[in-house]
Amino acid sequence: MLVKAFTYASAPAGAASTALAASGAQRELPPTMNLARFEARLRRALRRVIPADRPGVVAVSGGADSVTLLHALCFLTPERAAGALVVHVDHGMRPDSAADAAWVRGVTRAWGRPIRVVRLEPPPRSETEARRRRRAALRAAALEIGATWIALAHHADDQAETVLFRALRGTGPRGLGAMRPRQGPWVRPLLAFWRTELRAWARARGLRWRDDPTNRDLRFARNRLRALLPELERTVAPAARRSLVRLARLARREEAAWRWLERRLLGGVARRTPDGWDVDRARWSALPLGLRARLLRRMLRVFGVVPSSAGTAFLLRVMTEAASGRRVAVGRAAVLEIVFDRARLRREPAVLAGATEAVLGAASGEAETVALGRRWRWRWRRGVAGASPTPTRAALPADVAAPLRVRPARPGDRIVAGVGVRRLKRYYRERRVPCSERWGRPVLVDGADRVLWVPMVGPPERIAAPGTDAWIVELVDAHTD
Repeated sequence: MLVKAFTYASAPAGAASTALAASGAQRELPPTMNLARFEARLRRALRRVIPADRPGVVAVSGGADSVTLLHALCFLTPERAAGALVVHVDHGMRPDSAADAAWVRGVTRAWGRPIRVVRLEPPPRSETEARRRRRAALRAAALEIGATWIALAHHADDQAETVLFRALRGTGPRGLGAMRPRQGPWVRPLLAFWRTELRAWARARGLRWRDDPTNRDLRFARNRLRALLPELERTVAPAARRSLVRLARLARREEAAWRWLERRLLGGVARRTPDGWDVDRARWSALPLGLRARLLRRMLRVFGVVPSSAGTAFLLRVMTEAASGRRVAVGRAAVLEIVFDRARLRREPAVLAGATEAVLGAASGEAETVALGRRWRWRWRRGVAGASPTPTRAALPADVAAPLRVRPARPGDRIVAGVGVRRLKRYYRERRVPCSERWGRPVLVDGADRVLWVPMVGPPERIAAPGTDAWIVELVDAHTD
């Protein structure tokens, strides 16, 4: 029986370990819940997505869901937990976040699991930034230990909220598929379980957890949706959450069918070349518009390009309507050329050749990078901010997230703008930067991989006040060999 494993008689004393009510006394279960059957489901779900005897990372915030996940992993499938590292990311966005970290440390001591606590400095300024930096911290920890999986505690209610949120934003079928049980290294063993049954099991096993008050803050869109769904079930659709989860499952099934069909249809209109694609325009134009859009996005993934809806529509028009000789830059590393009855998508060698990046790690230094066929020389130091930036010199607040890096710009980048972020593509458009010069040009990014400054285009939107401590970064020279 599992009850013996839940006694934790050897757990160290202290507030953190006693906060976990691990006495082994089984609480009262809901009348419809069979403990043994439920734990068998949990065990199967864990084993389905987490390999045995392979190192991995378990993200544990201290909330009910992640504590339940860790408990199930440790005591239902201990062979899966053998190589697991617990990672707690302290965002520093609440005054008591350090207490959460200490509590999670106590839990991992009681359960005999190694832990790493990562504190984000400076604290994220939004939920979106917090998510991006949290995932980056989890990936970094996984890379360091050679982990093949990163376990997250998303469950079916989270899935329903995600589908509704994406539907309201007008996503397509692929987006409606929402979260998968396994996506690359990310695994979600609890995705088939509902919040109510997970909480019932956690209480039955005597677990306790930390409550995050921000989960009840209705300023955040996800929390408003969470509060809205029960009301929708009472007044509009009694099974709204189950229907949304079913919609995600159907969307994933349809997407898999489309991917299978795309592979076969693409061969009839396009030929793979060493540097891209060669498309027969007559056969291409005969396909339905929606299918052309899907095939175009599939071809562009070879170049790492994910076009917007407007970008997709524009490229489709060029492929079917443009005269021979038309040439259009596509993202940072590709070009679309119209050559009589052919449309050719190919890599742009000048953009990719030898592109490098540099980390501005020390308090001062110099470095050289290569981008757009030129060598760019950089100098940086900690110092006092001057009166105003120039096109080749920027003074950034000393508290920007480290480390600073210079790297090539890429599609999907976002640039810090005031207190938020926005798409770098829009920034380029406002400053009338030619498409051929947008992607691949060097940009300065922070530790969260957000663009801070585009040299030679404009000053940073977030600069250090004159006379304050700052990172001073200069573009010293840019030349061709």
